[in-house]
Amino acid sequence: AARALQGREPGAARLVSVALNKLGALQLAGGEPAAALGHFREALELRRGLLAADPHDADARRDVAVSLSRLSEALVAAGDLAGALEAAREAWAMDQRLAAADPANVDARLDVAYDLGTLADLEGRLGRLPAALEHGRAGVALLDRLVRGQPDNTEIALLRAQQLLALGGLQARAGDLQAAGATWRAAERRAE
Repeated sequence: AARALQGREPGAARLVSVALNKLGALQLAGGEPAAALGHFREALELRRGLLAADPHDADARRDVAVSLSRLSEALVAAGDLAGALEAAREAWAMDQRLAAADPANVDARLDVAYDLGTLADLEGRLGRLPAALEHGRAGVALLDRLVRGQPDNTEIALLRAQQLLALGGLQARAGDLQAAGATWRAAERRAE
């Protein structure tokens, strides 16, 4: 389907990519990561084609980043952590470009924070604790800045609390129990 749509109406190709991502999510939820991977890869191929046709289209760039994130999730479920990390890194790079192009866009910055949490998780699973800690700290720092700008935004507050909990876990695994305790206490205070 992706090859047949290349060079055709961009709106139709985007709709097909959305449908493919939804099918992939359904299969992933149903415990079929191999089938989900096929749909996510096909959606990504379509979205890369749309971005190549208009490299300055921020929506097309975000669509590619979303597809990469979905692909990363499916690769985790399939047991390919290295592949998941590669896809997550590419999504992060895309999201960083989007956030840099529009610094006032809170959603773009939130996407970067989410990506940092994903990178921290994957690096931690792969036993790369220094990189995991670096990404975890960067994600929490970005969320701290976002929460200061929007103290009533519960989505940001919840993601920050989740990432604090994950960062504390990484700190404990690295043997820094004092830092882990402080991080978990901060998560508790911020969740109240």
